[in-house]
Amino acid sequence: MIGIITIITLSAPGPLIIAPSKTPSGSSAIIAGTCPDGSAMIFDVNGMQGCALTTDTAPGDAIVHPVDNFPGGTQTASDLILRGGIDEKTITIDDYTNCAGDTVTVTIDGSDTVLTEGVDWDDATGNDETATSLAAAVDALTGVSSVSASAVVQITPDLTTFSISLAESDATCTTVAAGTDGVVAVKGAMTIEDTLSFDTFGSSSVIHLELEPDTGITSQSANEILFIANNTTRWLMDSGGGTDRLAASITNGPSMVREGSTSTNPTLLPAGENDTDSGLGWSGADAPSMIAGGVEMVRFVESSTDYVSYQVPLVHSQSTGTTVSEPFACAAGKEGATVYADDTDDNVTGMMCVCIGTGDDAGGTIDTWDWMRQDDNTSVCPLM
Repeated sequence: MIGIITIITLSAPGPLIIAPSKTPSGSSAIIAGTCPDGSAMIFDVNGMQGCALTTDTAPGDAIVHPVDNFPGGTQTASDLILRGGIDEKTITIDDYTNCAGDTVTVTIDGSDTVLTEGVDWDDATGNDETATSLAAAVDALTGVSSVSASAVVQITPDLTTFSISLAESDATCTTVAAGTDGVVAVKGAMTIEDTLSFDTFGSSSVIHLELEPDTGITSQSANEILFIANNTTRWLMDSGGGTDRLAASITNGPSMVREGSTSTNPTLLPAGENDTDSGLGWSGADAPSMIAGGVEMVRFVESSTDYVSYQVPLVHSQSTGTTVSEPFACAAGKEGATVYADDTDDNVTGMMCVCIGTGDDAGGTIDTWDWMRQDDNTSVCPLM
């Protein structure tokens, strides 16, 4: 818990217990008083422990909150902030002769500050002197204080600082050590009776499982949720381009759009935002559609006679005149291919022509291919 809690309100007779450590390190426990049962009220470097109940009385709830605003005032109400302990943060100067132009990045509560040698600090006459210069640069930052001990820069957070991280540009100049910060752990069930919100302090602010600190969900901008695995965004849910979607976070990755699906509006997009009018749509009950460029190309229909309907020609043929140009050779590998032709001279539309095998050689292998027509009008289907 950071800062000072101005008021601690207890629903009597329940004691508030912030248990001190069993063996305080570097400090002795202070006994502040004697409880009715003879036990002690104890304070140490980690907190305090109150008295235990001596009779079978309902303990009530423990309520912790900051001071309320002055009635009729105009100030913004204060927050109650909890955080785990911040681990050691140090920067060791390994070899000052390798530090020319190097940088050290100090991130405080998600805000990066890049400290550059020759601008913010100097590679002085030795490792110790360089550490002194770098410590002075870090000490000038808001949210921390810093001193040097020999060649080590030691960084201490202010009471109101939530997080510190360090990065270096040259491992031959410096070694940064950030340790592992403590967490706020809830042992037992937790009930949220109002909004639960999370501030974003850089990309590391992820809601995650205890055993997977680099896997979870986060949000770094308005109207989005990112799904993280191994510190990499895998999927995102957002309103990209004004469209609600669930998308893979990869170039030409698939996405699912939150819109009404039709025979010309696909909502399952193989290439995501890079091709929003091509994919899988829906033309009706039991009839999904494959769409390209906003045009229904194929419709799959489940009925008493299941079939696949090609809504447009597989290949475009002439729509006027008595001669229809051959769109492709009717041969092995094209069997079953369908061409829709519009023979306007005969006032027939949607004529179907199918490429089939019509003969075989002595070995029984089909080697003669021709167009099977819906009627005997030779000008309708492609000429051989």
